[in-house]
Amino acid sequence: MKHLIKLMSLALFLVISSYGWAQQKAVTGTVTDPDGVGLPGATVVEKGTTNGTVTDIDGKFTLNVSESAEALSISFVGMKTQEVALTGASNYSVSLESSTIGLDEVVAVGYGTVKRSDITGSVGSMESEAIVESRSTSSVGALQGKVAGVDIVRTSNKPGGGFNINVRGINTYRSNTNPLYVVDGITVDNIDDINPEDIEKIDILKDASSAAIYGSRGANGVVIVTTKGGKEGKMSIEYNGYVGLKEAYNLPEIMNADAWVQFALDAEVGKGNLNPQLSDFLSQEEIDMYNSGADVNWPDEMLRTAMVTNHALTISGGQNGHIYSYGGSVTSDEGVVGNEKYERMTFRSNNEKQFNDYLKIGLRNNMSYSVRDEGSKEAFRSSYRLRPIGEMYDENGDLKLWPSPRETQISNPLVDMNEVTRETRTLHYFANFFLEIKPTDWMTFTTTFSPDIEYDRYGEYRGLNTKSAKGQAKNRRSYYNTYNYWRYTWDNILNVEKSINEHNLKGTFVSSIYKHRQDGSSTQVRNFSTDDYLFYNMGAGSDIRDLKTYYNMESLASFLGRLSWDYKGKYYVTANGRYDGSSRLAPGNKWKFFPSAAAAWRISEESFMESAENISNLKVRLSYGKTGSASVDRYQSQMNMNSGFYDFGNEGVSAITVGGLANYGLTWEETAEFNLGIDFGFYNSRISGSLELYNRESENMLYSREIPTITGFSSIWDNVGSLQNQGLELSLNTINVTAGDFEWSTNLTFSTNKNEIVDIDGTKQDNPGNGWFIGEDVTTHWQYQQNGYWGLEEADEAAVYSQDPGEVKVVDQNNDDKIDTEDRVFIGKETPDWYGSMTNTFKYKNFDMAVFLTTRQGQMLYSAFHDKFAWDQDGRFNGLKTDYWTPENQDGSWHQPGNAGPHRKIENYMETSYWKVGYINLGYTLNKGTVERFGIDKVRLYVSCQNPFVFTDYEGWDPENAGQNTWGYAFMTRSVLFGLNVKF
Repeated sequence: MKHLIKLMSLALFLVISSYGWAQQKAVTGTVTDPDGVGLPGATVVEKGTTNGTVTDIDGKFTLNVSESAEALSISFVGMKTQEVALTGASNYSVSLESSTIGLDEVVAVGYGTVKRSDITGSVGSMESEAIVESRSTSSVGALQGKVAGVDIVRTSNKPGGGFNINVRGINTYRSNTNPLYVVDGITVDNIDDINPEDIEKIDILKDASSAAIYGSRGANGVVIVTTKGGKEGKMSIEYNGYVGLKEAYNLPEIMNADAWVQFALDAEVGKGNLNPQLSDFLSQEEIDMYNSGADVNWPDEMLRTAMVTNHALTISGGQNGHIYSYGGSVTSDEGVVGNEKYERMTFRSNNEKQFNDYLKIGLRNNMSYSVRDEGSKEAFRSSYRLRPIGEMYDENGDLKLWPSPRETQISNPLVDMNEVTRETRTLHYFANFFLEIKPTDWMTFTTTFSPDIEYDRYGEYRGLNTKSAKGQAKNRRSYYNTYNYWRYTWDNILNVEKSINEHNLKGTFVSSIYKHRQDGSSTQVRNFSTDDYLFYNMGAGSDIRDLKTYYNMESLASFLGRLSWDYKGKYYVTANGRYDGSSRLAPGNKWKFFPSAAAAWRISEESFMESAENISNLKVRLSYGKTGSASVDRYQSQMNMNSGFYDFGNEGVSAITVGGLANYGLTWEETAEFNLGIDFGFYNSRISGSLELYNRESENMLYSREIPTITGFSSIWDNVGSLQNQGLELSLNTINVTAGDFEWSTNLTFSTNKNEIVDIDGTKQDNPGNGWFIGEDVTTHWQYQQNGYWGLEEADEAAVYSQDPGEVKVVDQNNDDKIDTEDRVFIGKETPDWYGSMTNTFKYKNFDMAVFLTTRQGQMLYSAFHDKFAWDQDGRFNGLKTDYWTPENQDGSWHQPGNAGPHRKIENYMETSYWKVGYINLGYTLNKGTVERFGIDKVRLYVSCQNPFVFTDYEGWDPENAGQNTWGYAFMTRSVLFGLNVKF
């Protein structure tokens, strides 16, 4: 902290000193476009300062610069920024060149790169600046809402978080649809172990023709991460760090003591007690406590203000053919409840050495060590359920296990949150070693070996006074699990590139081997004599409940090729083919070929478009491709055996039993997709973006389906059906205002996806048991339709359905005077109708500001919050403060307490649409000319407010993950961060 304060004090001094006086001289000139026409409104700035002006209607300017000024920087929307050296002349003529924004950007496409202008498939990208701007501790979190067609949902608000990613919809019946992650050529399971500060760029292969280069591993899309590398030149040192405070917000209002007592009285009425008394549900001790003013808001008592810090240092440079980049970071993210915390340390080293024109070697290392303590999973929800009439502390000042005398199910959440430890420690190392040989100027051979080693240890301890143990030593419990992963990928890549006249030909040919080995152990022991050991002395417990180890292995072999051709930068054709073999599948079905093809026409380069001056870029893309998946539990194509015990002659003996049926027909899940894309740019790319239309169908989906129990088993992995996804994606970038020193730009994304079940197990028969219906979304809700609550005047009609006034009323769809499955309808779905985002960026002189907004609309989730906390039926537990039905308040928005009726669950299906402000950032960059006097290239100060606002009609903690199980849930939080970026 002391060093940070010193740095910030120095920065403040530099801000003040930057306004010093200097002797000046006048410089005049004219700025023109490529045709020699004067450009009005072009920005002319003395290099390294904020001293500048704009050209007049004829493109002319006059600027007073300091005597030491060396150059002018001249820029205009849609033109390449140009620097003009000041040679001592008094007048300068400058002609700017056209620049179509983004088209020269290099994009990773798998086993190679291409320019953005040459892409034929659908690829979304995010640059380093935008990644860092999010200030997220998670690399996946930094992507949220930034790329059209990539739907990222936060699944946990605990420190370290958790996210689920769907690229272009749900492609399978399985719950895990996360894409393939490739980091510097290394395939990894996630990118949580990478600090966002270390990422140079992220490219996402969205359509099947782009992802087909990864064959069976690209069915759910591919996220390619490129970490920062070095550049030839002097050594550069950069620090980027922030410290901040975090708090819980958007807290639902729960009942206080008076409201809960009235609710409990009303619940007694709902149960038939028309003259309820406090003694019906409170002991005399509790009545005395209530009368004396006892009223505890348990969630408030649990909460604290937490701290978030992140410090990252990068060193890079290069000389004599050796380029390097080293990065290290330390991240700490505290929770707002109990001992929750996430800490991570990362180290990265990227080295490349060009020995001569023919040989280059490189090594990219990434290592991280993280500790995540999730704390108590019970305390959070207990704080909302525990009645407000109680005592936190006993007469000795110690926390009471049971705050309410008659309540022995919901314990004191303050005890549980302090006496439960759930800690995961992860050591993760992955690397890429490559050797590149270039025998000719048109051929390159590269061999890469990428090991990926991970060790995870999970430890959990529940002490004597937790809800699990309930004060009994025999219920103290400890868990200790280990997970060891050893994975490697060996790729041999041949790239050829040849230009003949104006024909450009490229070819990529790859052989790849992937191995995965995993082993681990799990242990559970109970009955400890003390809480001092936690999970570090399992032998101290006397009741062994679980003790086992495991091992599994798999392999994947692949051969692939990609050919691309373009002519004059106008016409493009690309073809891919990959042949994969997976050990997970049945003999005879292990190998599969996945082809793809794509074509593009860059219309804006045609001669007939020369008259269309306002169109700076127009390209049409069409693609088709197939990808596959072998994402099935290992060994499911084989007969599985389990160990156990058998009573043989009144003596227990070890035995081997059949653990699962083999499916000798288990084969590949396949996804085929058509994609039509249009890239556009208008008014010198002041307006630019892309529009995508796609149709994707997944067949032979892998799923554990139910089978008759007469077989001795309840399920078997099989290929069970087909899904279709159709969608539209729009990415739009606009430069709204450029007026002198002020600039305002906007980035918009819009995505919509329609998911539909085509068939189930090869038939058109619905499967209501799994909630699957032909022609409907895989996440659809097939339920009764709520129609308010039965009123007193409707008592006779309610009796027809064996119901009473105050109960939940549903629609009798076929009017047969009974409610059964024939009355169920499709009331909504979990996938949104559309989702999108908007980022507005403002710049004025040295100030910059960014505001990011994201939304999901038209989604319906089953609210676990309301299921557990919209109050207990019997009036026993506390819960959400609601306007519920009573005989005197028949317009209430919830049923009568104690009298829900048979359709209580229907109330919990809720619209959970929302708008969230993801961040508001404000920064100031000191004058370059000033900081260079101190040997510093850049100093930027900033403040960032993360997740400051949410707008929704949903009453729970967080509409984004309203469907999550409340056991282990966490509050939504917002934070304010103060940061410093210094580059030498």
